Amino acid sequence: MQEEFLNEMEVILQEDFPKYLESLQHLPRKAVRLNTSILQDKSSLNGLLKEEIPFDKNSYFIEEEKPGNTLSHTLGLFYVQEPSAMMPVLATEIAKDAKILDLCASPGGKTLQLSNLAKDGIIYANEFNPSRARKLVSNIERLGLKNCIVTQMTSKELKQVFQGYFDYILVDAPCSLEGTFRKDPLAIELWSKSRVLEMASLQKTLLKDAVCMLKSEGKLVYSTCTFSKEENEEVVKDALSLGNLHVLAPNPSLLPFTKEGLLEYGNTFKNTRRGYPFLLGEGQFFAVLQKEKEKLTGTFQNAIEELSKEEEKMLMPFLSETLQEIPFSIFKYHNQFIAVPFKTVEVPHLKTAICFVKIGEFQKGRFLFHHQFARCYGTLFKNKLSLSKEDPLVKKYLSGLELEMEVPDGWGVLLVEGYPLGLFKASHGKLKNHYPKGLRKS
Repeated sequence: MQEEFLNEMEVILQEDFPKYLESLQHLPRKAVRLNTSILQDKSSLNGLLKEEIPFDKNSYFIEEEKPGNTLSHTLGLFYVQEPSAMMPVLATEIAKDAKILDLCASPGGKTLQLSNLAKDGIIYANEFNPSRARKLVSNIERLGLKNCIVTQMTSKELKQVFQGYFDYILVDAPCSLEGTFRKDPLAIELWSKSRVLEMASLQKTLLKDAVCMLKSEGKLVYSTCTFSKEENEEVVKDALSLGNLHVLAPNPSLLPFTKEGLLEYGNTFKNTRRGYPFLLGEGQFFAVLQKEKEKLTGTFQNAIEELSKEEEKMLMPFLSETLQEIPFSIFKYHNQFIAVPFKTVEVPHLKTAICFVKIGEFQKGRFLFHHQFARCYGTLFKNKLSLSKEDPLVKKYLSGLELEMEVPDGWGVLLVEGYPLGLFKASHGKLKNHYPKGLRKS
């Protein structure tokens, strides 16, 4: 590691600096966060889960070297997440029906936490970078999250649409990644003081834009996985200079696993928190901010559309024949049929990759279901093929091969241990495989 970085860490940590150096000699422990939106019984994961993470009953340390290769991961039952990365979302209470913005959402671990906690809310998961946005979409589909909207916009673009709108905003900002050095040699190689300052400038912009989108008395969590004060306390200090924010005390359950922020910036910074690898997990910083009471401003035009009578005649009888029930509302957004877990909803015109759940589309007079719909609502299909994890047909399906099985003709869903895996279309005992090509395993 560069001497300049180590010198700065010694100043920050003081008597804890030797503990930090010693912690770098150990490999980080792997952990997972359970997907409580779909997981029916965590006892099915007993072979994977080893030790409950002390501040979250839904997160566990594991020993599995490659948990992402397991079928339980493919089914969306958990998300592999570093323990201290779970802290920011848990730092303050979130209402179950909150309107939430996850401003820098990819790859989606914190989006999962937010969706699980705000089951009756709406999560706008934003990612401007195209490749990272694709990763975010893939994870949201795999996890079967029904209440998410994935946007691909800059904070400036979002700010122009949303003024004083969100109950809660998470700004898990891009950073210099100092907190990941133990597990990421590339982060060490890329580190420089100029990069730290470059990141700090971006972070200040993101945080100020986010404050504009926060409603009166709404809460905002700012977090990074780095140690530099330029990217942490100084960014928070810059936001506080706006004059309409104050720092809240964090969730007490996180205090034993973090240290106070740097008090050189003022006594209020004792409520900002720093995580280190000699405490639990890797490097983490977070601060809970609340907006002062103010008059709300700004409205937007709702882009959600009702189905036309012609579309209802085409779609509704087909869905009624295919599904056991329809416990969701059906709307159109940017000409896509979407399933929404609310009776009414308002969404402005945005650059989106996902708006709730894509049902499918008509092609040449036939309706083709979308994979996301199967992952979210697959248990509703009348035509289901239920298999155990050990059944060799599961591996065959995941590789994209056609299956042979006597099931009713038409669209159906393959279930594994009761969880939707993907779509098939049956015809005379042959099941055409509709598992997405990009997800297939050889």
